Amino acid sequence: MWEFLWTSDLFYHKVAVFREAKLWDLRIEEKKKLLRNGLYVAKKEREDFLFLSNGLKVFCSEAFPKGQEKIVQVLQEEREGKLAEVSQKIEMTTPYFVFFLTKEAYTFQERFKKRRREKDWKTFFSRIGKELPF
Repeated sequence: MWEFLWTSDLFYHKVAVFREAKLWDLRIEEKKKLLRNGLYVAKKEREDFLFLSNGLKVFCSEAFPKGQEKIVQVLQEEREGKLAEVSQKIEMTTPYFVFFLTKEAYTFQERFKKRRREKDWKTFFSRIGKELPF
């Protein structure tokens, strides 16, 4: 079962579930639309970073003790002049990590937004074209 953590100033729901020593089941959603789901091999880079087998780096908070209810600490990280914050009370049944995608993910995110905008404009103009009498 998935528990979703909402990060208020970023665009993703982010959850990583620890399964084995180095295997992570990763699920990322944006507004209830699944962007990425699957198993990744991950190794710890320093204390707060994981390096996934697909080349993505993620920033992790502390692990939550099994079965404990806890207030997620407000995590702050400067990112392109914006402050990312997380603050939510959740009941944890498995060790979870809150994570923020790093710079490579922002590039992906910008490309994703651009494609969506282009698609919206194409849809808009195609509808207008159908409604015009000439």
